[in-house]
Amino acid sequence: MIANYFTLKALVQEWQGLRNSVLAELFTQSKDELTLAIGTPEQDFTLKILARPDIYGIFLNDGYSRARKNTASLFEEIHGKTILDITLSPLDRIVVFNLSGGYDLQIHLYPPRPNVLLIKKKTVKKTFLHQFHWENRPAPVFEAKELPFYFEWIEQASEKENIKELKKHFPVFPELIAKEVFYRAAKENKSVEIIVKTVLAELNEPNPRVYLENGRATFLSLIPLHHVDAAFESFTKVGDAVTVYCRKRLSEKRFNQQYQPLFKVLSNAIAKLSQQSEQLFEELAKPSRAEKYEAFGHLLMANPRVKITEKTVTLPDFYSDNQIEIGVDKQFSIVENAERYYNKARKSKQARINAESRSFELFEKVEKGKKLLKILQDIKHYTEIETFKKDYQSDLKFFIGSKTETIALAPYRLFELNGFEILVGRNAKCNDELTFKIAKKTDLWLHARGVSGSHVVIRRSNPKQRPPQSVVEYAASLAAHFSQAKTSGMVPVQMTERKHIRKPKAFLPGAVLVSQEEVILIEPWKG
Repeated sequence: MIANYFTLKALVQEWQGLRNSVLAELFTQSKDELTLAIGTPEQDFTLKILARPDIYGIFLNDGYSRARKNTASLFEEIHGKTILDITLSPLDRIVVFNLSGGYDLQIHLYPPRPNVLLIKKKTVKKTFLHQFHWENRPAPVFEAKELPFYFEWIEQASEKENIKELKKHFPVFPELIAKEVFYRAAKENKSVEIIVKTVLAELNEPNPRVYLENGRATFLSLIPLHHVDAAFESFTKVGDAVTVYCRKRLSEKRFNQQYQPLFKVLSNAIAKLSQQSEQLFEELAKPSRAEKYEAFGHLLMANPRVKITEKTVTLPDFYSDNQIEIGVDKQFSIVENAERYYNKARKSKQARINAESRSFELFEKVEKGKKLLKILQDIKHYTEIETFKKDYQSDLKFFIGSKTETIALAPYRLFELNGFEILVGRNAKCNDELTFKIAKKTDLWLHARGVSGSHVVIRRSNPKQRPPQSVVEYAASLAAHFSQAKTSGMVPVQMTERKHIRKPKAFLPGAVLVSQEEVILIEPWKG
């Protein structure tokens, strides 16, 4: 509910104190996040805009901070402008900052892709995302809207259909609020119309709370949710609740990005070692073959004059008073065959000793791995994961090798030019994941021709429009650089749409077949 109309309405009301403040700068230092640095005579603030597909919203932080590396300034023409007013479009999720100089900054907070538009003279000049879709087009126009109050549909529908119908008539109601309406109506034995009006009044006088599950934020609500049985944290201001919720969600996302891959690899390594250990113990529980080989040697030595005519000899077994058949090699005498069995016995004894030593070693490693896993399971914050990896680096290396440092990395390197994302695969397996799991069929795909190298993908949201030539050449130079031809003067790079790439089952990781290619001759990227 962080990007719901009523939440944004409350935030805009609370932020009216930012009028006449200075919009010092806008920058991005994380993918799909835009930060506004705002200064007032009394205090500095940073307004964070989350434009991620999985979490989108806006929240205010006290103070100002900007990383020294991996940041980029945006919308530089409005740096230093004054914030004249902050408004919200009627019954919508678009926050508008009116700025001096005739500029407007529109923050669109609805799926599938939130965005930020810079507008002047009713024309979109720049955007945070999807520039070619918006730039130099007329700015969105907002019309006055009112909530409908039409309840005749309620009598003819089931509760599930009622929730769907209520959301249709009141699109500003999220799923949680719609469920709450019908829960209260049934619990209090009142009409839905009365409950809707009551809930609307509560939403306009919010009592914000963040609901938690195992200490982690699950959702935010502006009103008490009686149909939800979960712990929650209450706030007096909506802005404080939104800030806490967003921080928790971002922290949890970052935590999961590092925790889940590490947990999976460590768990798999322990399971594999545990299986090896169990197999060794099962093998050691069987009778030793050394005793059998040694007995064969004794029996052969006790009958040195027996002639060998076949692959086996039958001798009296003084261990059991029966006859026994022993395999022999016709190339050797009885005594020499006995010596061969004695050698087998010695090797078998040594192998068993080694197996016993290995089994206990594996058992100890498995126990150590389980302790590491228990420590990892007790970690609750992403900063503790880095400490964990540093403190147990040598122990972790045994279980997951060199993956310790790179385990939280995405399968691609991310570059950006003129708003276009360019993804570069890290290795052969990552190339496959990038091309066949991450890239869309209409994205552009590039690779250095005739040599091994990274797959490169230019993401585009408009499949009918080719990216600017500068973007294509930049991506081609990256494909040349991240290949075996990186030291060449000019490198041919093949380019096609992702849908023209296929991978036969017998092909090795990273190997593909390309059709309908275009070849670009380019110098490798110099860094």
